[in-house]
Amino acid sequence: MGQRFLIDSNAVIDYLAAIMPASAMKAVSNYLNEEFITSIVIKIEVCGFLDLPDKMQRVESFLQLATAIVHNLSLLTRNIADFKNIRELQVVNPYEL
Repeated sequence: MGQRFLIDSNAVIDYLAAIMPASAMKAVSNYLNEEFITSIVIKIEVCGFLDLPDKMQRVESFLQLATAIVHNLSLLTRNIADFKNIRELQVVNPYEL
């Protein structure tokens, strides 16, 4: 098994909408077929049940951060800026795969 990812809602949504470059679509497809790791908050967000105010979005980001660090996962997200100062976390932009 290679690198393991926590897949953020924006990566899932962009993948389902097929708006990523072909190389990113193929890579994300491989990740989803190998081991699909996400959180309940992300699942709710993808299903459209969660329209979070700004403060709650920050809480959701911290939950993702903690989940990824505790489980030694890289975070697959296009929101690189949200996590750029976290040394313990490897963040991967799916658009750069």
